[in-house]
Amino acid sequence: MYPGWSARKVASMDVAKSANSQRIVEFLLQLAPHASISDHVPGKIKLKVELSGLLLMGDYDLGSMARSIPGILKTDPQLLSRSVVITYDPRKLPYELWEALVQIKRDPAHAPRVRAILEKVLQQQRA
Repeated sequence: MYPGWSARKVASMDVAKSANSQRIVEFLLQLAPHASISDHVPGKIKLKVELSGLLLMGDYDLGSMARSIPGILKTDPQLLSRSVVITYDPRKLPYELWEALVQIKRDPAHAPRVRAILEKVLQQQRA
């Protein structure tokens, strides 16, 4: 703990991080039905986002959100082609996570498994 910081302040920061993590998880699960994989190799993925997904994204600070996810190294949004290229650390964000995330579009039953993986990844950030 930093000098002058109370346990209450640290607990308050943990609650804020937890709330932010939940917001990120909810956003990604809401976005999943509006996205598809255009190209994917371990460490780099290109997601194509439907217009409905772009409208959903307008309510979020995507830059801040991307910086909050451990393992996201770089994001390159390409608005004209409605896509985003994400460079990531596959040791922190497994290849399978991305594949499962876009499967929610075809089968919403994948959502609980994806939620569990995302929560685990984001929990590592708080540890």
